[in-house]
Order: sequence, then structure tokens, then C-alpha cells
Amino acid sequence: MEAEFAKVIAAFAGNNRVTPPGHGKGFGSGALKVDGKIFAMLSSRNEFVVKLPAKRVNELITSNTGTRFDPGHGRLMKEW
Repeated sequence: MEAEFAKVIAAFAGNNRVTPPGHGKGFGSGALKVDGKIFAMLSSRNEFVVKLPAKRVNELITSNTGTRFDPGHGRLMKEW
């Protein structure tokens, strides 16, 4: 999954609003951020996770293309 995430990172390399992984410390330091907010990351379970509108997340789940993200505390995220 890391190779695929590297391709996503490379796709945003020329965008000055996007901060690549490796900047900062702690949660989010390995994530892509736009204007300081996380929009894509690899989870601790090596899952590619993106923030999308809840409607789109529901569509991906319905089509068996995606799953909701569980950050580990048992509460599924509506937009991840």
C-alpha cells in the first residue's frame, strides 16, 4: 500500500496548499494535508484512508468498493 500512497503523494507534489507526509510530529505527521487539514493517510494497519463527503463514503460502501475507517476506538468515521 505504501507504493500506491507514494503515487498519491507525488500527484500533489506541485500543489503549494498540500503538505506532504514527514512534516511535524505525532498524529497526522504521515498524512497528506491541505491547508493544514488531513485528507489522505495510511492507517496504522497500512490501509489507505481518505476524507470524502459522507454521501460518497456511503456510495463506496454500497458498491463494496470501500469501507468506513475505524481509527481503533470502535467508532466508525462517517467521512473517512
